[in-house]
Amino acid sequence: MTAGRPYARLPGVSVTLLHRSLTIVTLLVGVCSVTMAAAQSGNQRPQRLRDSVAQVQGRVIITLKSQRGGAAVRLPGEPSVPLGEQAEIAARLRDDLGVSARARAPRAAAMFATVSDAQLAALMQDRNVELVEADVLMTLAREPLESLGEVWRRRSAETTPWGITKVGAPAAWAAGNTGVGARIGIIDSGIDNNHPDLTIGGGYDFTTGDGSSAAWDDNIGVCNGHGTHVAGTTAAKQDNNLVVGVAPSASVYALKVFEVVSGSCSSWSSNQILALDWAAQNGLDVVNLSLASSTGTVSYQNAVDAAVAAGVVVVAATGNNGASTITFPARYSNVIAVAALDANNARAWFSNAGPEVWLAAPGVSILSTMPGGGTGTKSGTSMAAPHVAGLVALMRSANPSWDVARVRDELRLIAQDVDAAGFDNQTGHGLAKAPVSGGPPPTPLALAVTPASRSTSVQAGNAAASDSATITMSGTNASSTLWTATKRKAWTTMTTSSGTGSGKVRWARSAAGLTAGTYVDTITVTAPGAAGSPRTVLDTMQVTPPPAPLTLAVSPRGRSATVQSGNVAPNDSSTVTLSGANAASTPWTATRRKAWTTLTTASGTGSGRVRWSRSVNGLAVGTYVDTITVSATGAVGSPTTVVDTLRVSAAPVPLTLAVSPAARSVSVAAGSPAPATSGTVTLSGNNASTTPWIAVKRKAWTTFTQSNGTGSGTVQWTRNTSGLAVGVYVDTITVTATGAVGSPARVFDTLRITPAVVPLAFTVSPQGRAASIQVGAAAPTDSVTVTITGTGASSSTWTATRRSAWLTLTTNSGTGSGRVRWSRNGAGLGVGVYVDTITVTAAGVPTPAVVYDTLRVSSGAIPLTLRLTPPSASVTIEEGLVAPNGIADVSLEGVGAA
Repeated sequence: MTAGRPYARLPGVSVTLLHRSLTIVTLLVGVCSVTMAAAQSGNQRPQRLRDSVAQVQGRVIITLKSQRGGAAVRLPGEPSVPLGEQAEIAARLRDDLGVSARARAPRAAAMFATVSDAQLAALMQDRNVELVEADVLMTLAREPLESLGEVWRRRSAETTPWGITKVGAPAAWAAGNTGVGARIGIIDSGIDNNHPDLTIGGGYDFTTGDGSSAAWDDNIGVCNGHGTHVAGTTAAKQDNNLVVGVAPSASVYALKVFEVVSGSCSSWSSNQILALDWAAQNGLDVVNLSLASSTGTVSYQNAVDAAVAAGVVVVAATGNNGASTITFPARYSNVIAVAALDANNARAWFSNAGPEVWLAAPGVSILSTMPGGGTGTKSGTSMAAPHVAGLVALMRSANPSWDVARVRDELRLIAQDVDAAGFDNQTGHGLAKAPVSGGPPPTPLALAVTPASRSTSVQAGNAAASDSATITMSGTNASSTLWTATKRKAWTTMTTSSGTGSGKVRWARSAAGLTAGTYVDTITVTAPGAAGSPRTVLDTMQVTPPPAPLTLAVSPRGRSATVQSGNVAPNDSSTVTLSGANAASTPWTATRRKAWTTLTTASGTGSGRVRWSRSVNGLAVGTYVDTITVSATGAVGSPTTVVDTLRVSAAPVPLTLAVSPAARSVSVAAGSPAPATSGTVTLSGNNASTTPWIAVKRKAWTTFTQSNGTGSGTVQWTRNTSGLAVGVYVDTITVTATGAVGSPARVFDTLRITPAVVPLAFTVSPQGRAASIQVGAAAPTDSVTVTITGTGASSSTWTATRRSAWLTLTTNSGTGSGRVRWSRNGAGLGVGVYVDTITVTAAGVPTPAVVYDTLRVSSGAIPLTLRLTPPSASVTIEEGLVAPNGIADVSLEGVGAA
């Protein structure tokens, strides 16, 4: 992954997006705009772009802008700049600036080039350039599990991987839908062009500009066959050989974008934009993007929107950092973002989460095709995304006319909820499932209440039990449908009388003032518009006369123990239960018959326990039986006996060692302390209580706090994270007891170090705003940008306040980055200069930011004035260090200022 990269926006230009539903805050993460005035003044933002471009050896993505009238009025799916005009602009940039296009993506109105500093400066001011961005280098979304090892093997018989079954693909095949005619684009490391289990419709190598099968072959060693593995999950053939994919009759297209950069399997975002453009031009149904970056760009979002407008469904992996923020391209709007699940439908520990997650799919130990004609196992959200791409292929095969929005919504409707009820940031709408025939139509709303009756019995004068019934809402919009419940009788009180979607209706009962008898109430549940509404639950309360007869019961009625001759026999007990009238105050006593039995608890009042010990002293090998007799005066069931059997054996019991659990694990942030842990050491058999044991460890980060003992006990240790980088560390705790069966025993201890939390910070810019008006004239509105960064930035709130009455805040609060906006009212103000301060405070950040707003009221024409904000700045550094860049806002006011 790469660091954040800025882009430059030209003066007076807005980015035209094909879909107005895009979330601009998400789109522009890690991106900063620069006005023409800022570019001319050489301030820090253009310099930041130049530095970013220099880091990628001058590689840039240029988004073009039309100068022709009506350019923004176009049909859906058409490029923002007509194709002919794009060619003219590219030719002019080549002739005038010497900027030659390495390639162009017409539908996204983008071209790619390598430029010098001078050419970059010229591009930022060109009339036909919407914006310039540094190219972004991305990685595969297969870490970290794949790095722990792969299984590669050939197979002769066909296997249906567990993930294919999990998403319900076999049910779609049984209904006759295997994805015939569907076309899937695998934007990845290429596809093995000779693999016997894949139907490859074609492809293109965007790293070299070559469309031959040899060029798009999956032959990059450091990419570990990633593209071939992804392709097999989507569409491996159903041919009684190797494995089968979700849509076995679909064709896959090898859109190769990965190459070796600095020894790693990496991909430039420009090549992915070209692949999206190719998919749109060639009418693919769906593309899969199992790759990841922390950086987003406007040009990539434009490419996604252009592909979606052309009918291409875009599916992407959410990334494998175990973070609460998903990676790009999954984070772009209009992309189906897919998280990973294990075989138990639990979110995989490495799977990123966030509000953009749409679905989840199998992503742990996924078996699929590998280069060389075999199969292998990989894990990651890279493996989850192609399951969904295959489901889209099934939908498009059965329903070619469905647009992207319909496909996306159908996937939501048929998803299986696997985490928190309803949508959640970890698994989105749930486990992706295959429609039996492309996707079910909306199902009728229905209400069910179970059981249809409830009942309880209570003694007159006692408290009655509460009760409940299960509300099941099914069909389209079931989760958002409101239901209400009512009762008829005064002895019933509703405790949960309404809800949304499936849930429970709950009520309490009161027998106060009721005589013995049967009482019936009706709980009526209503859901407007739902079939089966209203539904009723008949609630019956049986009030019985007090009190019940006194009754004695002892359980269990039999106890036994086996002990080696000469050893200590275990103690034992049975439960004494007194119920009915005066049970709590009734005494009971117990007696025994044999001398080898000693009663340690021989009496009590109310329910309790009778306890005894056994002694084998003087007893030969054999079986001995005693009778424990419990009596309670006047109680039904008294006396009750417990038969106690003691077996004395001569055979020695082998000494055995066991340590549990066999594995321990913990996950902590880098720099944070790790908790201590322990394992239980169990020694059983001959001489177990006097046998010593000792524990050893292998790793320096492990320290014992209890490493030895005698008899059963606990081995305890601490973990030291100091100096450990992010990663997975494993130690082995080995416990040894001389002569014991099972010695040595081991505990595998896993320590996962995750990235540290980034502190929350915010800035407000610029720090000053000004306006000039004549007396009585309307004053202009104004605004400043609030930027919040760090962990939890998108959910951090901020507020703004002002002091003067002539200034009104129109936007005085927000969540995440945004803008403070205000208006000025010059009515009633005489000639002069008026200054107000706007104070912005962000939750979790101790120091507020202050913006100075100046309103100058004059009696006549306003002279042209140049102002710098702030008017002065200073910095102190140590000798030999580099001073930071400065920044000031330049404003021109008065006649001719524009």
